[in-house]
Amino acid sequence: MLSQETLQEILRPRPVRYFASTESTNTEAIKWLAELPLIASGAVVVADEQTAGRGRYDRKWLTPPGSAIAMSMILRTKRPAQNVTILGAVAVSQVLEALLPGRVGIKWPNDVMIEGKKVCGILAEAVWHHEKMTAVVLGIGINLSVDFSGVMLPYTPTNLNEHLDTPVQRPQLIKNIAATIDQWMEEPTEALHQAWKTRLVTLRQQVTMERGVTGEAVDVDKDGALLVKTSDGKIERFLAGDVNSAAPQTNG
Repeated sequence: MLSQETLQEILRPRPVRYFASTESTNTEAIKWLAELPLIASGAVVVADEQTAGRGRYDRKWLTPPGSAIAMSMILRTKRPAQNVTILGAVAVSQVLEALLPGRVGIKWPNDVMIEGKKVCGILAEAVWHHEKMTAVVLGIGINLSVDFSGVMLPYTPTNLNEHLDTPVQRPQLIKNIAATIDQWMEEPTEALHQAWKTRLVTLRQQVTMERGVTGEAVDVDKDGALLVKTSDGKIERFLAGDVNSAAPQTNG
């Protein structure tokens, strides 16, 4: 059961704010920063229900009550938001791998997958004061027991609890994710990039990208761009975009 008291107890001494319902935990985290500009890095916002969560390309990420993890972390960092997005994907993957060894991967650039189905979405947003970036807010949404019947999505979703014998306890999962993010915040960019690359189930797959480009995803570069080799041998570089894979996505 989520509550302010439960989360404060398990996340102590990390600052935490809990909402039974809110539009977006990222929005609440940005408001919190405006109220307390010196709040410590690692502060967490959690909601039981999220009615207008944001994903990439302004897609909505809804969190029905009691069915998912909806959390945002305030991170003091000089890393660009794209790098923090990758960090979030790696951290969530690492935590889920402990529950489902060999069954978790990342679809480029940041969708966490279980056996080819999306279980987690991540959105990092930079917060600026004048021309200085003061923090990055890292939003994480994990499906636990969402009812997707009748819902049209541009991907195939799944729920974490469907793959487990015993449903996860949300406070403990939030704690594990926050602690793993803390750990990766201390690691150099090169180590993070390698951990991300080794988890990418998109590589070595035939993919279709925006503009109708089709080819094999052969690598990612230091900026996180996906390199796609087309049938004529040309390498196309994508810094953003959706990936449609022609083959099942697995990890290991």
